[in-house]
Amino acid sequence: MRIRSQQGFTLIELLVVISILAAMTVIAVPNVLKFVGEGTDEAKAAELHNVTVAVTAALSSSTSTPPTCFTYSDEGIPSNPSAADNDPAKFLLSPTVYSYTITSSGGITQGDKYTWP
Repeated sequence: MRIRSQQGFTLIELLVVISILAAMTVIAVPNVLKFVGEGTDEAKAAELHNVTVAVTAALSSSTSTPPTCFTYSDEGIPSNPSAADNDPAKFLLSPTVYSYTITSSGGITQGDKYTWP
């Protein structure tokens, strides 16, 4: 007579594993969801700083008169190394996410929320 080897899991073992996974999900999901979107304000501030540096570089390196105003659409400021010397897009390493309006005196408005200086 051959002894048959046991294969697979019993119903009790499967129920225990499913219960453990359900408990872990109940604990983990609310903790993960509270962090979603938390870095948005910090990202806006960091991008505004990068645009401020680019505008300062554009205004200081340009020998021509700056235009009256740069307005960038909802796509943000594109990164364009071949742009004119007075265009802040020349001094950005990556495109921006938010929209900006830049005046000839260096004033920057990010969307409709924050203006520098």
